[in-house]
Amino acid sequence: MRTLAETRHLSDLAKALYPWLPGTNHPYGKAYTFADAAAEVGMPSAWQGGSKLPALQHLLEVAYDKAELRSIVIAIFREGIKYRARGSDPVSREDAVELSALTRALGLLVPEIEDPGLIANLPTRGTNPHSHRQGVSRPVVLDAVRSGFEKVKSNPDAQARGYDFQEFLQVLFAAYDLEPQGSFRVVGEEIDGSFLLDSETYLLEARWRSKPTAKADLVVFHSKVTSKSTFSRGVFLSMGPFQVEALEEINRGRPPAFVIVSRKELEKTVMGLERWDTLLRQKVRQLAERGNLAVDQ
Repeated sequence: MRTLAETRHLSDLAKALYPWLPGTNHPYGKAYTFADAAAEVGMPSAWQGGSKLPALQHLLEVAYDKAELRSIVIAIFREGIKYRARGSDPVSREDAVELSALTRALGLLVPEIEDPGLIANLPTRGTNPHSHRQGVSRPVVLDAVRSGFEKVKSNPDAQARGYDFQEFLQVLFAAYDLEPQGSFRVVGEEIDGSFLLDSETYLLEARWRSKPTAKADLVVFHSKVTSKSTFSRGVFLSMGPFQVEALEEINRGRPPAFVIVSRKELEKTVMGLERWDTLLRQKVRQLAERGNLAVDQ
């Protein structure tokens, strides 16, 4: 029997997938429908028809109970990209990240929808300002963010947790429409990712380590940021503490080109106590006005 949490997550997933395919086809049409997806995975009777959202939720519940949810999601994702490309609301990177977060909340990993090469070729939601989505609301997305964060924390494998943390951050930044990009290499340097805040590009350094962040770590990141351009900015996020001496020395030295975020501050945003984008803006303004790296740890 499904738990209440599983039922809620399936409901959220149904809302997210609602615009991906039509519920029924025109008598002379050739569009792939949710009914076709159900038939493709061997469950034609699971699509009951009628009102689209209840029918979609029923389909997902049946697929989940029969361990076919991964198959149905892949079918919808594959055909939904083609279907939505023909309209005014093509699948975006944020849609893919959102879908990944919701499936992970159900304990389901679907590599096909997390392929970096595929996601990189999808448009960002911001490039289509006239698009209208009937998908999930921000509170639902943030619920998936919380679920994803709990999964990262509970992973006992340090290396795997690091990769999960990177994926979680993609979900978090996408939840606030910050157009995240995953890790990449530039002239021998590893960059953990980037994002856009108020039309400005920020480079990201993200660490899940118990070892305190020292001055040398901050200096190296400062060099990464400033070596790209005169207008580059950065965010250094650490799940471990920052050495107080390191912060004091950085504040006394050359003006940093980045802000820092502590575990305590991240967890406040994950729990919905503060908006992620608001926190970042406050830190950027504090640095610009007062010239210091303020952090609550």
